[in-house]
Amino acid sequence: MTSLQQIYEVGQYIDTNALGYSARVARATHWVSGQDVALKVLRLEHLQDAKVWKQFAIESYLLDMLRDTSPIVKIVDYGYISDLDHEIPSDGEIISCNGQLKQFGQEMQSRMSGGWRPYIALELLPAENNLLNLARGADGDGRRPLRLPTEEGLSLAMQFCEFLLTAHAREVVYWDHKPEHIYWDGSRLRLIDLNVSRFLTPDLSGRVKAAEKTKDLRYMLMGALYTAFTGRDFRFQHQAPQPTPSSPHTVEHRFNGLSHLDFSMEEALLPGLGELINETLKPESKITVENFLDRLRQLAATMGWDAGYPVSEEARAARREIQQGLSALRQAQENLSKARQHFLSARALNPADPESERLYREAGEFYQRRVLP
Repeated sequence: MTSLQQIYEVGQYIDTNALGYSARVARATHWVSGQDVALKVLRLEHLQDAKVWKQFAIESYLLDMLRDTSPIVKIVDYGYISDLDHEIPSDGEIISCNGQLKQFGQEMQSRMSGGWRPYIALELLPAENNLLNLARGADGDGRRPLRLPTEEGLSLAMQFCEFLLTAHAREVVYWDHKPEHIYWDGSRLRLIDLNVSRFLTPDLSGRVKAAEKTKDLRYMLMGALYTAFTGRDFRFQHQAPQPTPSSPHTVEHRFNGLSHLDFSMEEALLPGLGELINETLKPESKITVENFLDRLRQLAATMGWDAGYPVSEEARAARREIQQGLSALRQAQENLSKARQHFLSARALNPADPESERLYREAGEFYQRRVLP
């Protein structure tokens, strides 16, 4: 039998801001591939909970089903771990299925009855790209939330809609929309955690499936796009987003009862965007993901996007200037961050020099006022 240490070196938890109901996630090194991964392991309290094991199996199946989509985090490995003495596994034996879903499924019943627990090893995404961290701003406590620039927010929104269209065509609803599950590097949307996602089985009526897909759109508008365009939490609309525990029982409760979002604090919001989102959120709305994406593209055309609608040359040229300006501004912010580190090092090397302390402090104040997350 193979030992855990032969396949993985397991580090510390990395899920503090995204605590899951069924599993904990630790950083680990996968020796077989040589890459760092997010190791998702069943919580010890659910060892004999058949419903949670089933949800673990469903998540694995959905990750595999959507593996060809750009946003979904990529699978490295599935398997089972024997260590029941530590929440973060550190010893014992391992059965690695090497990313083979069929073997993982075939082993599940015997491993559950045999006292093992399942794991999924996933591509490790940079924490600094997490939307929760981006929105919480320079000071990290959310006192001055930061929003994405409209150029990037539109790109994120359109990529999200395109993902939902693909997932819904395969009868999958993502559901658990929240900043902790969303990653953004300035150009590409990434998504983690399908633990609460659902597969719409063939026995469901077309009407029920359509209703579930409409919920998925509404949840995305509240849990993802509101934060992207305002930097705030849809539940507490004048605060930065807060970490939110998830379970199959809490997702609907989190989103129920809201049919209007407050965009009044965003004076520079793209005209028509807030109105479109709130129109879609109305209980009587018939707007589908496809409808929403089409209307989003119409709005994007006014900002110079070539998205299937007429665009003026002035708008197109203005967009190019915005893109170049954003690139220069992001580089300037990165340079400022590097400068702070140099001043910090200087202060440590020569504590008697007050200049390094002054430069570090004032550069920090400047950085706190930055405009990009």
